[in-house]
Amino acid sequence: MCIDTHEELKEAWAEIIKAGMPADALAVMGDVSALPYRAGGEGDPGLESRDALVSARRMTELGAIFRENYRRAAELARQHQEKR
Repeated sequence: MCIDTHEELKEAWAEIIKAGMPADALAVMGDVSALPYRAGGEGDPGLESRDALVSARRMTELGAIFRENYRRAAELARQHQEKR
C-alpha cells in the first residue's frame, strides 16, 4: 500500500477472480487493520511523523503487511481452485 505492491495486488486479484471470488480470500484482501484510524479521523502516527526515518520505517512495515495479505489471499484463492 505504501511501498509499491502493485504486482502482488494484481496477482491476488487475478487468482481471486479465477476462483470465483471466494469470501475468505476477499476478507484477507479487505483487511486494512494494519492501518487503524482512530476516532475523529486521526491517521497513523508513524506515517504522519515529522521524522522521515520514522515515516519510512512505517511505510516499509505496512508494505510488508499488505504484501503478505495479498500473498495469503492469492493462496486461499488457489486452494479454492484446486477444490473445483
